[in-house]
Amino acid sequence: MKTMLKIFRHFYFSIVGISTYFSKKALLEVDAAVSLSEKQHSCQLSVAIEGSMPLIDLCKGKTCRERAWEIFSLERIWDTKNNVGILLFISLAEKDIEIVVDRSIADKISDQELEEYCKKLQSHYQDKKNFSIALINLIEEINSKLKELFPKITQNPDEIANRIFLV
Repeated sequence: MKTMLKIFRHFYFSIVGISTYFSKKALLEVDAAVSLSEKQHSCQLSVAIEGSMPLIDLCKGKTCRERAWEIFSLERIWDTKNNVGILLFISLAEKDIEIVVDRSIADKISDQELEEYCKKLQSHYQDKKNFSIALINLIEEINSKLKELFPKITQNPDEIANRIFLV
């Protein structure tokens, strides 16, 4: 029964997409928050929003964490000069948030702290109209931590596109 409900949730989000949580304006605002963030530290922050996981992945029992690592790899977020890629992955069908970080960030920010960031955003899933605001607030909070640990350097190329990955 759980499997059928899960498949139904993913089917629902494959039809309605992300529009139940994000308007076009909200997506632009999140894009702007990501772009602004990267101007303030030396990390490469990306946001991926997935409405529904591919059916083959559901059938294989892939977890959101595994899917986040897959997106981290496919979008080459790991491929930064100083190993400072960070992915904020949002699965709307699963109502799950995952943060995947590259080695340099993992050395300075604990898994527990990353999990706390995820929990903050997860607590806003019920408020669909303001979910994007909660996401922007979380980006700003993560940004503050990254500024502290990875200050902006003069030679700071933008190695990853500053856009939301809609998966």
